[in-house]
Amino acid sequence: MSILDQMSSAMVSTTENKTNINKSQDKNDEEKLFLYFLKQRWFFFENKEMFFYDKWSGFLWANLDYYEASKYTKSEGEKVTKNIKWHNIDGWEIPSLNNLKNFLSGNRVSWFDIKSKNNIIDEKDAWLTKESIYDIENSRTSSSTNDYYKSFLLPCNKTFSSTKLKNSSEDKFINKEYEISQIKKIIDIFVEQDFIPKFYEAEYATLYNKYVNKLKNKDTSLVEKEETVEQELIEIPVNTGGNLKDLFANINIKQVDSSPIKFYQITIAMVEQLLKHIDEFQHNNPELMSSVRNLAGLKEFNQSDLKLNEEEQDFINSEFKHIDAIFDFEFNKEKEFLFNLLAEANNILQETAMSNNPSKPLDFLANIETIKRPSFTFLIEYTGKIIEAKVQKIKWFNTKSKEITKISAELISYLGQYQTFTTSEFHTFEKKLLEDSIDQEKIVVWFAKWREERFIIMQKLFNLLKLIEQDLKLPTEIIIRVLDSLKNYQQEINNFFSKEVVSIHKKYAFQTAGKFQEKFETEIQLANIVSKFSHSIKEIIFDCETINQKILIYRWSSDWFNLHVNEIVSFSKESNIKDLTPEFSKILNKIERLNNENFETYLNDLQSYSEFMKKRDDNFHSLMFKMRKELEKGV
Repeated sequence: MSILDQMSSAMVSTTENKTNINKSQDKNDEEKLFLYFLKQRWFFFENKEMFFYDKWSGFLWANLDYYEASKYTKSEGEKVTKNIKWHNIDGWEIPSLNNLKNFLSGNRVSWFDIKSKNNIIDEKDAWLTKESIYDIENSRTSSSTNDYYKSFLLPCNKTFSSTKLKNSSEDKFINKEYEISQIKKIIDIFVEQDFIPKFYEAEYATLYNKYVNKLKNKDTSLVEKEETVEQELIEIPVNTGGNLKDLFANINIKQVDSSPIKFYQITIAMVEQLLKHIDEFQHNNPELMSSVRNLAGLKEFNQSDLKLNEEEQDFINSEFKHIDAIFDFEFNKEKEFLFNLLAEANNILQETAMSNNPSKPLDFLANIETIKRPSFTFLIEYTGKIIEAKVQKIKWFNTKSKEITKISAELISYLGQYQTFTTSEFHTFEKKLLEDSIDQEKIVVWFAKWREERFIIMQKLFNLLKLIEQDLKLPTEIIIRVLDSLKNYQQEINNFFSKEVVSIHKKYAFQTAGKFQEKFETEIQLANIVSKFSHSIKEIIFDCETINQKILIYRWSSDWFNLHVNEIVSFSKESNIKDLTPEFSKILNKIERLNNENFETYLNDLQSYSEFMKKRDDNFHSLMFKMRKELEKGV
């Protein structure tokens, strides 16, 4: 009997008895899911990372894994929350004191676990509420609500507060009918708002998806759900010449799992079908397969041509390993897995052949039956997913090829420029400055600083490629504009070090505290270049269509904002001038606090973002002016 004949004989019809069994199981699964919702207080979401849901209050709260809490006065906090529209949800506000206390009661979410060393909530000194400022560490409130005091803000949202549910016992239903009705309302909200909850145990994710599918009237029959392999686990998508649905849709999973011979026979059939689909996919898409192999030459770029220091070399090695993984579009690993699976199944089937003529047939068959093997459902799920992942990866490249090729070309160009920069450009730079009577030691320091700035640009180019890899839906025109801004920034940096740095040195070389004044002037000018760059990025951010796109571009560029603030603070501390005068120390502390300021909370409003950016620039220059005045007094 052929394999397909054997598979056909394994088909089963639906019986009333099995329907009843499955209905009972379905009911048990729902109750298990509802009990999970009863026990769970916090619900984070796969696709709405900026907030999470608190079942006890029915509130949404800002997720501190993504939202960086900043200090505001009450009026500033009201303005900020009014402008928030995370994931198209508005209605955010400052929590009341009772809201905040309730939030902090009971079990805590990961980022403010009371026992954690990385306790984000408790490490802040005080939090803003509508009525007062609440000191968490000392459980103390301040009656002051005027605009002289700033404290940290954790926005909340009451839009869905009618769904609140709190069970103090948390281990069983007390008022089962009411509690289940509330849980159903919570799930309804999740479905209506497209909130996809994170489940840290796969079992509950499966139960949830099953229940939601039922709500959406997308379930097939209960028998198909229980007894057959689900289509989504075995379908091979896009242009593979078909899928495995017809091959497996009517297999009796229980019979296959209970019979080693059927298990291995059908496993062989599955592997042969998958190998056939892979070959058809590669044969039917020659241009696509060719284009992913080329990728503008980046994958074949010869790293050995670069002359790098240790830090740069480690970075490049790591990034190119990642590139090899990103652009691995061959099916070599997947085919190797399938061939191993085929060989193992064939070997075990051969052991069952009568030619073995065992002297103790029952013992022999018992040993065959006890050979470890996965359930057939899991085998198909796992095997189908690894093939599907590769096909989806190729499909992803096909939709993102323009952006990837553009960034890849920029990377190749930049790496070539960097090689020239560290060799011939350095020698030209060195020769010119030596002729201008600049000390060799000074030249080396300046070039190291220049090189550091150029290396950051290289890192950012690789990071931009990673954003594309993660399929974060950044439009092509946004990527191109970011690249253009980055090239302009690079040109400004090159102009500064090739021309301006010498002028600054000559200006302060023979002045009192000239070494320090020169350093501060250099960092101020570099900060001005960063500010100009950040303004161009701001324009790009506010041309993005979604808040997620804005956040991605902001976070990609945000560490530049503090680059030269950090440099000034570090230099002052390492040079032992941080306590030069009491006023100098105070100013330095204020400069350091600029690092805590967060633009991200203004991403919904261009005017607020621009005003905040201008205020920060003004504060920085004002503080630097005062610091340099103190420097003249103290040195």
